[in-house]
Amino acid sequence: MIILKKSLIAFLFCFFTVALLCMTYVIVDKRNKKTRAIRQSKNIPVLNLESVEREKVNTVFNNGLLTVFVYVSSTCEFCELELNEISNSKKYFQNVNLVFLSSERTEVLYDLLAKRDLLDVSTALHIPSTDAVSLFDFTLLPTVSIYSQEGELIAKYDGETKIETVLRHLK
Repeated sequence: MIILKKSLIAFLFCFFTVALLCMTYVIVDKRNKKTRAIRQSKNIPVLNLESVEREKVNTVFNNGLLTVFVYVSSTCEFCELELNEISNSKKYFQNVNLVFLSSERTEVLYDLLAKRDLLDVSTALHIPSTDAVSLFDFTLLPTVSIYSQEGELIAKYDGETKIETVLRHLK
């Protein structure tokens, strides 16, 4: 009986030690991935994505213009509000690389932008959700990232953002 109790105590000790080590590894790994994503998102990454026309796009937005990435979804209520505000202010986006990214099918993104007459002033690209996190650190919808003419991150706004806040950077 005493041997059984000692064995049980030893087993529980080993079990909780292994569980604690696993949890520590997961936390450290997640923190490292987040740090890497933040470091990578400081500059515009080279994109190898799919356009609305189902063409593979390998693009670098370094043409001397500001670049605004907007990560949206058709099922997000705040995204709908953000898209409406951008549509109402699209004259301010004429001399900007305006790029809409979505993890949804390209047809859904196309319809979302066509409904608001935004296709003429923007580029629409499909991005896998894993790339959205690893390349841009996009974890919330909508997210707006603004990059300078040199491709450096100026500002990033997670969640609903007033259009005036974005427009301040475009002037």
